[in-house]
Amino acid sequence: MNKRFRVLTWLLVWLAVLPVAAAAQGVMLTGMEKEQGRQQARILIDLSGPVRPEVVVSGQRVDVMLAGTEVAPGFRQLPEDESLIRTLLIARREGLMVSFLFRRPPTDARAQYDADHGQVQLHIDWSQRGEGQRLAIVDQTPGFAQVGADGATVSKLIRSPYSGDWRRFFKEWETPFSFELAPRFSLPSMPLVPLPSGMNDQALPSALSEARAQAGAGDWAKARQNAETLLERPLEGAAREAFLVFYAEALLRDGRPKAAGATLRRFVENYPDSAQRLRARYLAGYCHAVNGDPYLGLYEVEQALSQIETDDFLLPRLLLLRGELLLAQGKYDQAHETLSSFNLSGTTDDLRRLGYACSLSGLERNKEAAEIFAEMEEQYGPLRDPNALEHFARALYRGGAYLKAEEAYARLAQLISGHPDEGLAYFAQVQAALRRDDIEGARRLLDRILVAFPESRGGQRAAVRQIDLAVLDGGEKVLAWAVMDYGHHAENLSERALREEARFKQALALYLNRDHRRCVTVLEDFVRNHFSGDLRPHAEALLGEILPGVIEDMIADEDYLQALVMVERHRRILLDRRISWDFLERLAGAYGDMALLQRASRVYLFMLDNNRVPGRERGLYLPLVRILFLSGQHGLAVEYARQYAREYPEGEDRASVLLFEARALMELNRREQAADLLSATGRPASPELDLWAGRLCFEVNRSEDAASALMRLAPELDLEDDAGDLLLLAESLLRSNRPGEALPYFQQLVAVEETADQALYRSGQIMQQQGRKEQALNLFQRLVDEANSEQWQKMAREMLELMSLSL
Repeated sequence: MNKRFRVLTWLLVWLAVLPVAAAAQGVMLTGMEKEQGRQQARILIDLSGPVRPEVVVSGQRVDVMLAGTEVAPGFRQLPEDESLIRTLLIARREGLMVSFLFRRPPTDARAQYDADHGQVQLHIDWSQRGEGQRLAIVDQTPGFAQVGADGATVSKLIRSPYSGDWRRFFKEWETPFSFELAPRFSLPSMPLVPLPSGMNDQALPSALSEARAQAGAGDWAKARQNAETLLERPLEGAAREAFLVFYAEALLRDGRPKAAGATLRRFVENYPDSAQRLRARYLAGYCHAVNGDPYLGLYEVEQALSQIETDDFLLPRLLLLRGELLLAQGKYDQAHETLSSFNLSGTTDDLRRLGYACSLSGLERNKEAAEIFAEMEEQYGPLRDPNALEHFARALYRGGAYLKAEEAYARLAQLISGHPDEGLAYFAQVQAALRRDDIEGARRLLDRILVAFPESRGGQRAAVRQIDLAVLDGGEKVLAWAVMDYGHHAENLSERALREEARFKQALALYLNRDHRRCVTVLEDFVRNHFSGDLRPHAEALLGEILPGVIEDMIADEDYLQALVMVERHRRILLDRRISWDFLERLAGAYGDMALLQRASRVYLFMLDNNRVPGRERGLYLPLVRILFLSGQHGLAVEYARQYAREYPEGEDRASVLLFEARALMELNRREQAADLLSATGRPASPELDLWAGRLCFEVNRSEDAASALMRLAPELDLEDDAGDLLLLAESLLRSNRPGEALPYFQQLVAVEETADQALYRSGQIMQQQGRKEQALNLFQRLVDEANSEQWQKMAREMLELMSLSL
């Protein structure tokens, strides 16, 4: 036993260690770099071993599957930049999924393993611009961007039919409601429970024979009473089964469904193979339905239907009950399919037609439904079933027969008098009256509802509708009053959907009253609290209309922080609307002023990529290149500076853009290229360019170029303020073997304390070369006596010693 235990223990330890050992031999993801161009990018994925990558593109996302790969400790993901939103690493059983989320869907993505460098190289291409692109200044947008001919515009995917005429919303919007009326279920007459084979009524106990006769005559109350006397009689076998089902049906038809349900439940449990089982399940399904459990009722019906023969007289009755149960569950399509699949004999089929009409109403096939209901009312008189009458009224209303719908809802209110939904029926009557522009009639009925049913669902809707009518009739004073009343109802109404309606109407009242900032505040609260509500698209459409103006006002008031908070909070909505060029320029400028450089660059890039007015983008390059440089995106700064130079060689910002290009090259440690750029012939004339050229060329030992640039600048240099640059000029001239030109500058610089030592020494050097030895000796001696720098003092002393030897 101990030996077996030890073996098992070692086996478990080995199994536990095995995955670790296997993992240790897998390929490791060790690093990642990204090279970005304007329309392409390349991502270099460093790996410890060869991998065959698989690429899947889905919209903005590109997934690279690296089989058998894990993430090495200390691995750093790529940061967010102008094209990449984020990188996700997802460990899967087969390996590592590296998922890149870009700002625009790429038109092409390819990956291959480079064995020489131990890398997977992922190439991303956006060169074919189409409707699939997404905007560069947002992380996610809810649809495809479409740029219009006039510049930065996008398709309005967040729409409302009320845009442009929001006052119409108060007239037309209706928050859906439903009546909570008890559903109707049918139990048509059917033949009595058949007696067992070989038995007739004479063979039955007299009380049972009498009960069957009474049931046959329709007196189910007496039939039940007689049958109850036999409950304890020793009926056996099939006779007992037939009796129990007969008794349960008598209970049902005598209005005792709970007792019938208990009897049938015991019967189904005790006699699962009885010849009466289908009838028992049918009756059990009806019991569950009228006892308030349509789902269990449907289960019993489905069980019976799965076993019944096609010629059984119960089949159409089961299908009728099935259709009615589906109607009670709101499954109108299934109910319609069931109720159109059979017929009942005689006038009993009108029960099916009534349910069929209800299913048509539920499917909004309003004309067909209304025609059947009207035919039945013509044949049998006004409908007395509240559910059917409500479906009739609904079909009339949706079909545009508002006067008939108004009359039908009035009849419904009377039919359900005392029911909690009586007030709702009257409110539906109000809606129909308003649809046919009977405003005065609607007002009178609203007043009655508010008096008789103030706390009911109909009363609460009436209170909101009364404010709507006032808004439609009134001016600014009414709007101010409506804002308060809608706000009160938004806090206190019992139904969430109605609170949602009231809150949105409060925002609309603020909008119509031109209080746009408060309107935005209310709408923000609305979207947070009713994110899944029916009115959210309308709220976002309204936000999209007013946000640009509100943000522009904030920028104009120099309330930059609040403006940027607003943009960040609602950028998806903003970019789903039409965006003006001026707004984008102010937005980018505000981002720059707040030192939010990455965001500023995204706005400029978006504008540049999506401009359709020739020449309008000319003024974007300088702020874009400046922002790219300041935000550390030096490669992009160089790229867009060169693009500007190509497209606008005589542009007014050419000198400033070129300077940022040179500075970006310096940051990229491409100083020779920067020096070439700054010293190139034909570049724009600019004192600032000359200064940077002189300093950089001197630094990279291009003295001639440095001297040329600084000589152009010399007339503007001040001895006191620009001594350092004058010294560079003098040194450049000296190194360019132009000592005679350098000497006057050195002589001037002797007067400046910071440059005096070096200027004295260089002046002495030049004079010595010119053969003016006495003057040179005097300068070196002066430097020995007065120097502030030990280095220059030492060099002067050495020169004196050398000159003394040559005398």
